[in-house]
Amino acid sequence: MKESDSAVSSPPQTPTGQRRTYFTVCFLLVLAVAFFPPKIIQSVEQKEVKKGKETNTTGTPGVGNSSVAVVQDDPVISVTADAATTNTPDATSVAPQETAVPIATAEDQPKADATKDADPGATPATTPNSHDATSTTPEEATIPEKTAEEAPATEAPKETTPPDTPAPVIPGSISMVTSFWAQPPDQEVSPHRQEIEASLLNNMNNPHFHQVVIILDGSNVNASCTHFKARMELVEADYNKFVGTDTSSPDYQNRKKPILTCVDRTLGQPNYFEMFSYAADPTIVTGDVVILENADHAFDHTVQYASKIKDNVIMTLSSWGFDAGKEKIPSPTKQHMQFIHGWGLDGMAGDLRRRCQGGSNSWDGYVFHRKIMQGRLDPSFFQRNNAFFLMNQKKAEWAALAALKSNFPEASFSNGCTVIQTWHMHGFPKMHGNNRKVPEPYDMGSGPDYGAYLEPVPFKKKIWK
Repeated sequence: MKESDSAVSSPPQTPTGQRRTYFTVCFLLVLAVAFFPPKIIQSVEQKEVKKGKETNTTGTPGVGNSSVAVVQDDPVISVTADAATTNTPDATSVAPQETAVPIATAEDQPKADATKDADPGATPATTPNSHDATSTTPEEATIPEKTAEEAPATEAPKETTPPDTPAPVIPGSISMVTSFWAQPPDQEVSPHRQEIEASLLNNMNNPHFHQVVIILDGSNVNASCTHFKARMELVEADYNKFVGTDTSSPDYQNRKKPILTCVDRTLGQPNYFEMFSYAADPTIVTGDVVILENADHAFDHTVQYASKIKDNVIMTLSSWGFDAGKEKIPSPTKQHMQFIHGWGLDGMAGDLRRRCQGGSNSWDGYVFHRKIMQGRLDPSFFQRNNAFFLMNQKKAEWAALAALKSNFPEASFSNGCTVIQTWHMHGFPKMHGNNRKVPEPYDMGSGPDYGAYLEPVPFKKKIWK
């Protein structure tokens, strides 16, 4: 102190005096700094350390970033994080995402509040060490792990049914199964194909069907189910214009339509055994009752009665033709035929005779519960001379009925055409792929169990529920 006093009182007239003055000033500055500023410097340093450690914590891969993502995805947690930010003394220097890091879930937040209530003198969460993973409390140290465990639990996907699992069967639901040949969109549509399209459109809009299944044979990249569905959309648009349908009306928009299932079959025309196999396949057909029918047959409202056949009944369906009962054909089934042939339905040269009458022995459809055939079809009954017969061969329906009676001897057989009406849309000449006759054995619908065919009795108790 004596040296410093003499240094202050000595005049700076020599170099030695100037040096003493300089040292004296420095010494006084050191004393001033040592007495007042340390707390200020310490606070600044603590803030810098705090910023650095917060940045390091939020930048840790797999911990900080995942926690922020959870907060952003959960609106409840986001609100909690915002409230915590407003209470942070240094909120202006901390990004909102960084302040949200220590808040893991709504479940963890009350624990931190309980700690504050129990110990008012405890270090608040916003102290410089609150974001330091090495110095946090046990609850804070486990926050990132809990966030990673709890977040997936709130976002777990719902259980779904495997795609190859058959859908539950609705009792009494009706599926129609038929085949149709694939055709490229740039190929000319024959007159009879137009009739078939009109028939399919009628059935695809019949609210009493649960499902319509199309086995599209000869399918390829240029003619597939995709092309078929696009074509049918055009046909439906033309039909709506023809009959003047208001497609914007609530009745049209909310109308009940069956499910359309199209199966791409790269092989040619399926034989009778394959068609019955398709009809019994639960991964394709979802209805309880199946109607296996030619594609050029249109059903009206009476198809709903198919759901009433008994479980052990296999039923054939004879056609009501078309021109023989034009005045009896319900609309809109009749309108689909008029869509192709005009309003008069005159000049048609096809096979439109009524088959559903006593003594007739021709039919085109079969009705049965799917479960009666599932896993039980024997291919040997559907072959003649080691070859399967097709649906459009001569006498094929007789051979098919004989095969069914041999395959299912416990079943009752009848013809349900007096109750279920099917209309034959075949005004143009036939287009059989071949005229080969299927060899015997045949069954022409005779026998004591076929009385409803020879002498039609609607809702005969032995057949109908």
